[in-house]
Amino acid sequence: MSAKKPPHDPVDEKRLLAALRERKGSAFLDLYDRYQGIIFRFLLHMTGNDTAAEELTQELFVSIFKSFEKDTVLAGFNAERGCLEAYLIGFARNLARRSHSRGQRWAPLVELDLSYQPTLVEEISSRSEVKRLRQAILDLPPAYREVVILCGLEERSYQDVAQILDRPVGTVASRFNRGRMFLAKRLGKSSPGLRPLGRLCAES
Repeated sequence: MSAKKPPHDPVDEKRLLAALRERKGSAFLDLYDRYQGIIFRFLLHMTGNDTAAEELTQELFVSIFKSFEKDTVLAGFNAERGCLEAYLIGFARNLARRSHSRGQRWAPLVELDLSYQPTLVEEISSRSEVKRLRQAILDLPPAYREVVILCGLEERSYQDVAQILDRPVGTVASRFNRGRMFLAKRLGKSSPGLRPLGRLCAES
């Protein structure tokens, strides 16, 4: 599996949470700057639609901002159950599922206008191959798609993803392996432009 992201800093996270709950003026902006990228990327890959991802990301942070104003900020977050990033991704996951259940249309991207820091998927050289990859990910069932996004594209560990999704580590590993096998079959391991994905799909 690919390299893992560095673990979150619990001391720094505790400091941010304290600032949020003390309603310090810059705290919400700090939260947004730190987590907007991962939330938007996750939603973009889940929906395949940049407008939907932007709207859901905005909905998430507007909800937090309203709770910030009411002095109930992140009332549902429990540090004993996981880190803040895991909580926010879980929040985004629920928003995406709710949006989909309401019948909102998620059309695949036609052109990519990426405004965030590139990750593994942006290392793939050809725009057409990026589109193929995104479509293949969208064709995965949601339960497999979210694991492929977090483990494969965001390079989170099985343990981190199990915490985010509230699933056993073995379930996460199984879904990731099945998902990458599907992608390897759909996209082909020998395509030069898909070498990063080929390693993702082929390695254990």
